Amino acid sequence: MTHKQSCRFFVLLGSVILAVLTLFATCERPEPEPLPPPEPGPEQPEVEWSDVTDIIPCWLFSMNSITLVNDTTTLVNMCPDAPAFDFTSRSLVIVSGSSTHGIINVVPDFYRDEMSQYHLTINVFQDYTCVPEGWRKYLIIPKVNNASDILLTINYCF
Repeated sequence: MTHKQSCRFFVLLGSVILAVLTLFATCERPEPEPLPPPEPGPEQPEVEWSDVTDIIPCWLFSMNSITLVNDTTTLVNMCPDAPAFDFTSRSLVIVSGSSTHGIINVVPDFYRDEMSQYHLTINVFQDYTCVPEGWRKYLIIPKVNNASDILLTINYCF
């Protein structure tokens, strides 16, 4: 292979790599339809909670763990632009992580079992055709004084 041929080869190889990276970087995902919360069964007493991820403008990163916020001062220190919440009877739970693939949807489920233990399950639905990305969920739940009172399960699904 001559020098000119090897240069052409590397230019072609670079172009192919750039095209593949562009394809992954511009991967468009369809807007997922919101899933209704699961119906509580006899073993899952109903617990009121709400997903407030879309109204908190900050990315509060807590890699596959729970951060519990119980007062406005702590929330404002973490995210000065966050809206005000009434923390007298509610807590804010922050869960986030990083996927090894693209993400189609992140679906939380929060319930209390018959032993009064809270369970937070996060199902991260991945898209193997897209580049890795982070995810986050912020949930308003009934007042909890300690994050260890919540059992966290994170499932990465395809």
